Amino acid sequence: MKAENVVKGSYRNIVKAYDMASQASHEEGERWYIDAHGIAKQVSAMLDSDDIRVGAGIIAALSPQMEWGDNVTEAIQLCSTGKSPRQTKANEDKAILIGSNQDPEDVLGGEKVTAFYHAIVNPTGQDKPVIDRHAISIYYGKPVTERQLNSVFSRKKVMQRIQSAYIKAGREIGQHYNVVQATTWVQHRKNKGIVKETAWSD
Repeated sequence: MKAENVVKGSYRNIVKAYDMASQASHEEGERWYIDAHGIAKQVSAMLDSDDIRVGAGIIAALSPQMEWGDNVTEAIQLCSTGKSPRQTKANEDKAILIGSNQDPEDVLGGEKVTAFYHAIVNPTGQDKPVIDRHAISIYYGKPVTERQLNSVFSRKKVMQRIQSAYIKAGREIGQHYNVVQATTWVQHRKNKGIVKETAWSD
């Protein structure tokens, strides 16, 4: 399967999803990464650091397959006890390294986790949108199969195309792409009836 044929979506689907989101979802989306930034500061402070990158890195390292509330709880637990019981050993080790003042840029891996880290550090920065299964479905305009998802996550060109679509949608809407992505993500999960889901799921 050619990379360009994995997902045929459009930035217009993102714009439509944003426009159709409820007022509550718009409000939540606008503050999502700002709130996450504030939480990351508190996590850093638990390790006597005023470097936002420490808390953001720990949160990002512990984010895979983790619901957001649990993600925050695990970050706090790791800072308190040095352990993250609900994460994998590999991700726990990454968080420990970051908590020991190793540069998150050198420790974190994966397009999604790295983008998540950057979005928390600087919600209005110019990096890359966070792309997970929900973001992909929104771009596609309909449900995406597991096979398609796996193909997207493994193909850099496809991920870049979807990231570019979120950036373009943000420009058309007049909002930062992180706000657009968070708003549509929040509404998409509500539409699917998801109560407890991973924060940024593979």
